[in-house]
Amino acid sequence: MVGIWGIGGSGKTTLASYMYKEISKQFEGHCIVDNVRDESSKNGLTSLQNKILSNLLKTPVVVQNVIDGRNKIKNMLCRSNVLMVLDDVDDLCQLEALAGSHNWYGDGSRIVITTRDENLLTAHKVDVVYPMSLLSDDEAIRLFNRHAYQEKNHLEDYEALSLRVVSYAAGLPLALKILGSFLCDKDENEWQSALAKLRYIPDPKVTDILKISYDGLESFQKELFLDIACFFRGHPKDERMEIFDACGFYSDIGVKVLIQKSLITISDGNFDMHNLVQEMGHHIVRGKHPNNPGKHSRVWREEDIEDLCSSDATTENNNIKAIRFYGESPRFPELVANLKKLRLLICKSILRNNYDTTVFEAPTFLSNELRYIHLSGYLASPLPETFQPKKLVILSLHNSLHEEIWTGNKRLPKLKQLNLYDARNLLSTPDFDGFPCLEKLTISGCPKLEEIHPSIGNHTSLVYVRVDSCDRLRTFPTITQLKKLKIFKILSCKQLFMFPEIQSNMDSLEELSLNDVGMLMMPSSIQQRCTNLTSLELNGYEYLKRNTSKI
Repeated sequence: MVGIWGIGGSGKTTLASYMYKEISKQFEGHCIVDNVRDESSKNGLTSLQNKILSNLLKTPVVVQNVIDGRNKIKNMLCRSNVLMVLDDVDDLCQLEALAGSHNWYGDGSRIVITTRDENLLTAHKVDVVYPMSLLSDDEAIRLFNRHAYQEKNHLEDYEALSLRVVSYAAGLPLALKILGSFLCDKDENEWQSALAKLRYIPDPKVTDILKISYDGLESFQKELFLDIACFFRGHPKDERMEIFDACGFYSDIGVKVLIQKSLITISDGNFDMHNLVQEMGHHIVRGKHPNNPGKHSRVWREEDIEDLCSSDATTENNNIKAIRFYGESPRFPELVANLKKLRLLICKSILRNNYDTTVFEAPTFLSNELRYIHLSGYLASPLPETFQPKKLVILSLHNSLHEEIWTGNKRLPKLKQLNLYDARNLLSTPDFDGFPCLEKLTISGCPKLEEIHPSIGNHTSLVYVRVDSCDRLRTFPTITQLKKLKIFKILSCKQLFMFPEIQSNMDSLEELSLNDVGMLMMPSSIQQRCTNLTSLELNGYEYLKRNTSKI
């Protein structure tokens, strides 16, 4: 048994059909079962079993039910040398009823299966799985030209325009065929108009084929896919899985299913997907209201957010669950304050490197449904007192001017990462006792920060701590716990003259970095308490460089 696996429109059926045409005469019986997914849904598996038996045996055969069909295929074909193509399989029960196992067929038989779902082939123990590759640029141009090129009505800028289409299709044969056939009789202005439309409205013939894989997902897998398509393509997989888990997406199995269904890939550790699959995801989100972003579940286009800020910023909204804004608008905090069901908030690039750009106040309200916050430049004031995000997993604040993150103490029972970057006026850190699950802490570029809350020294979950470029930081709290800490970095803190006192064993500590700090001596407790160090970086600290053998 041979499986051909790949994204919708990648040429699986074309390849299987070509192979069938080339070798079918070598077999006693042969048949193609088209559209197994649709046919089994409409007419049942027994109709397909009837078709297989009748075509391979060249005589009418009637089966009573699926079990009867299985038995007849096995008993009537077990001595026959056959070739069978099962096209577009989407359920394991289809393979169990139609393909069965090797002993159903005679020696030398070949069963070819095309599917979008790699897991079906693995579960059915198919002998060989052939993953479809998309077309190279040269192959794509040749295929597109076959459908689009008209010698009689040759466009002056045909080559440049065709390259734009080929780039848009990104090697997907179906898109090249559909767009080529559509554009073949159009003039240059019509080509330009069609290409402009595709930026916002994908071709429905392409989208409908790609969407079949999406339609077969469970609800949480659909939400996971849409988050990746709208926000996290190109992001490191490992750094985003905790966000998805916090949203109830069961990320490990969810990501695996999306890969097996050819909806996403992992490239160099980052989430990726075909351009047209991403467009399909965007199209699903915009749905029946493409021009009304206030009714979308996710908003990421700058023009949509600017429209919301200018028209609906003060209107309460329960539709938008996630928003990403790479831009500047004084009304954006007002908009965010009215998104009552928000779970993802991403805002970047408002504050310039020289800090001379206007910085806006924090939103007066933040949804307690938030799981992930990345804010850059919108914090001239603390986060609101009413903000009690019990589900928040990652909080990243960049380029802010507040003196404290919030007033008083907060309990964030699920917070795992806290990142404070370039907080120019930050004077104090929060009480870490309120973050019992915190695993990763980064404090960087906070020139006015003089102390870190002493509760950090008692923390039992921290695995990674990095403190750097805090010019006024003089001490680090005494370490009485930190038993899980693996990586500890203090960098470019020139006023830090004393290494923190260690009062308990730090058996998990593997990496200690002290670069460009003001210490004159290091306590002997490092040798006594940090017995499993594998890396000790002392660059820029001459005394420790000369005396590493004493540590």
